[in-house]
Amino acid sequence: MRAPLVVFVVFALAIAGSVLALAPPVGVVEAARSGLTAVGPSFPRHERVTCDTTAGGVEIKPTGGLQLVSYECKSAGTVFVGSTTGAGSALTTANGVEFASGDRFGGNVQRPERCITSAGSVVLSCRFLVTSW
Repeated sequence: MRAPLVVFVVFALAIAGSVLALAPPVGVVEAARSGLTAVGPSFPRHERVTCDTTAGGVEIKPTGGLQLVSYECKSAGTVFVGSTTGAGSALTTANGVEFASGDRFGGNVQRPERCITSAGSVVLSCRFLVTSW
């Protein structure tokens, strides 16, 4: 009678140990429940970018040596946004996409897009998804 009880206890402990071994670390579970977005290979950065009349435009990217994954910005004025690819191409108000004050825009990009204004400067409130490869 005692031998089956010992076998049962050993078997129950073995199952409990294997279940606990497969569970994710407590820190990851707590972070996911609390809604932290810094868990994983990518993390968000919130920054402002000032677009002006600089020839060729200003890059829409976070500061530092981080790899850009995607971005979303909200404009506080009229800006023209675009990508400059190819030899000799430059962003201008004529070839950029126009966004008015309050417009949201962005995309999944590896190379930063650029912004330019027709006069003065405009501040963009941006959220960047980056990785530190």
